[in-house]
Amino acid sequence: MKGLFDKNRLKIKASLTIEAALELPLFMLFCAAVLYFLIIISLQCDIQNAMEEAAGDLGKKAYLTGQTDSDYAINYLTIRNAVFTGELKETLESSKVKNGSSGVKTLLSDYDEETGILDIVLTYVYEIPFLPDLINDFEFTQRLRVRAWIGSELSGDEAESGEGSVVYITPSGSVYHLTMSCPYLDLSVSSISFSEVESARNKSGSRYTACTSCCKKSTYESVYITGYGTNYHSTLSCSKLKRTVIAVDISEAGSRAACSKCGSSD
Repeated sequence: MKGLFDKNRLKIKASLTIEAALELPLFMLFCAAVLYFLIIISLQCDIQNAMEEAAGDLGKKAYLTGQTDSDYAINYLTIRNAVFTGELKETLESSKVKNGSSGVKTLLSDYDEETGILDIVLTYVYEIPFLPDLINDFEFTQRLRVRAWIGSELSGDEAESGEGSVVYITPSGSVYHLTMSCPYLDLSVSSISFSEVESARNKSGSRYTACTSCCKKSTYESVYITGYGTNYHSTLSCSKLKRTVIAVDISEAGSRAACSKCGSSD
């Protein structure tokens, strides 16, 4: 009986050894899979944060310079340069992303000038080393679709009074304003006969010329003008007739000079 018991005990030990030999690699594989899952999630968070920061910077530059400025236009290259700065580039180079930061593509990214929608799309391949070559590549796509920056919202008296360093600008304007009530910021549109354009003058005494954006013909039945504008427009949907005012710190006004009407109180 004792010999039979010893044999059974040896069989049990052998069985446990075989099970451990089979299950241990599976357990280690599971732990590694969980670890890499957490690493990928962390990397995606870093990428998403960088995309959000880049969207703010790109939208701000596009707004202040205007998309009509050929020296600055948002495309997949400017998006790439904005996203891959600082720590993110270093993180990608040390990660398992295939080819590092150069392996992350931005070709599907775009900016719609008319709607102001900035669409940042990043595609990349992540390699997990312990998997077979046929299945170790995982393709990922991260996307951020936002409306481009249109100014910072100010609170209370600061936004209303224009005191301190807060000034008001428009995308294509060449001056900054100290108050929202400045007449130059009042976009009052009126329609006149095209035959009246030659003799019409704005409130500053300047003549009206054809808008380069919407006036493609030499004559019209009627056109649209504004009180302080210098162009006449063939349609109300012309982008130059849209007036968006943003409040910024005076340091962000760039080369803009003070408005001749409200800037004298500075």
